[in-house]
Amino acid sequence: MPTDQPTLIQATRNSWVFSSWHLAAATVVCFLLSQRFAQLWLFLIVPSLFGWLIAASVTCWRTRSHGKHFIGLIAVWICALVVGTQLRHWQETRIRAHAEQILAKTEDYMSKHGSCPKQAEDIGESREKLRRKWGIVYACGESVPMLAYMSLGNGFDRYYYDFKNKVWTFHPD
Repeated sequence: MPTDQPTLIQATRNSWVFSSWHLAAATVVCFLLSQRFAQLWLFLIVPSLFGWLIAASVTCWRTRSHGKHFIGLIAVWICALVVGTQLRHWQETRIRAHAEQILAKTEDYMSKHGSCPKQAEDIGESREKLRRKWGIVYACGESVPMLAYMSLGNGFDRYYYDFKNKVWTFHPD
């Protein structure tokens, strides 16, 4: 019996190290998914996780061990994916709300002055802050304003506001 004790301690230590690597990797994945243009990461990460899930399931089934540990790791990865994508959705909601505020300021300016504001500063917004922080672009050409913001999932997709029909339109690229 005394000979089994070091093996048990070593197995517990190996399990803890293995779990800590998964937790660290899941944290990095959560961070990457919450950033702008994270759609690329989803295409790279999800197939890799699916492959790991299949390989780990086969291993657990063959050895009939580590079942609870494996379920815990699956829960960690699912949480990382859900939290990362929900953070990105929350950011996109905030960007859309800010774009709606700029839209209201623009329409208010147009009703008062009869023309669109020539630049974002005319409605109290910094052009540079709009572009860098929010990904929003505002311009006015020939008395027709243009308001757009980038999709967080893909850097090439944009949402434009159609001032004539008063709707947001999606323009994939």
